[in-house]
Amino acid sequence: MSMPGFAVLDTETTGLSPTANRIVEIAVVTLSPDGDLTGTWSTLLDPQGPVGPTAIHHITPDDIATAPTFPAIVGDLTDLLRGHLLVGHNVTFDLRFLAAEYRRAGWPIHFGADSAIDTMAISRRLYREHRQHTLEACCARSQITNLMAHSALGDTLATARLLIELVQADGGFPHLTARQRWEDRAHSIVWPDPPALHTPTVARAVLGAAQQAALQREISHRLGHDGVTQPPSQRTILTADERRLMADRPPHFGTVG
Repeated sequence: MSMPGFAVLDTETTGLSPTANRIVEIAVVTLSPDGDLTGTWSTLLDPQGPVGPTAIHHITPDDIATAPTFPAIVGDLTDLLRGHLLVGHNVTFDLRFLAAEYRRAGWPIHFGADSAIDTMAISRRLYREHRQHTLEACCARSQITNLMAHSALGDTLATARLLIELVQADGGFPHLTARQRWEDRAHSIVWPDPPALHTPTVARAVLGAAQQAALQREISHRLGHDGVTQPPSQRTILTADERRLMADRPPHFGTVG
């Protein structure tokens, strides 16, 4: 059985109930088995109803005006996730919403208790002396800057960086992957086979192409080529134009760390 890579995911939703609410934004960051960045993907989604708490996720009706529906991207998303070990922070929340969206789209899927790695659970196990294990708290402890908090891509990139930090603290990728039999988890999910439509993705207005490139360059630099933590002073390599764009974002997208 081949060693899987990782697919770190995050969703923004219109509410807290998978049955009554919908995913309005989703992002995936893929990593190699050794923790190297291999790709990023994200899109807003048309929830076919109200966008929900804009004060929390900062997504407006105008943002999703041209966004695809979940059925339009389900094949593309499945191709991204299949064969990877899923990772998220409080990942059960995201998996419940994913399962509900797959079911609505006509492609039911089951995620079991061991279907994914939860960075929140790892943090609680490694750092029991701390009471707070939210993504914001974990990033602050690890000096990880979340350039776009409460956006799916920003939170996914931060979670990917957190995964690297936690795995390094817990023995490294080869040791921990073998000990936890993570490859069994990746292959335990029976994925449906919806057709990949190569649907164009849609980014929120405050997360344009230059900012997405900046985020991707940031996480690539932090991870390096071998998963080794970079010193905090070397973690930001944004261009002058990208710094200006990031400075123009709304204040609710503050950084931590």
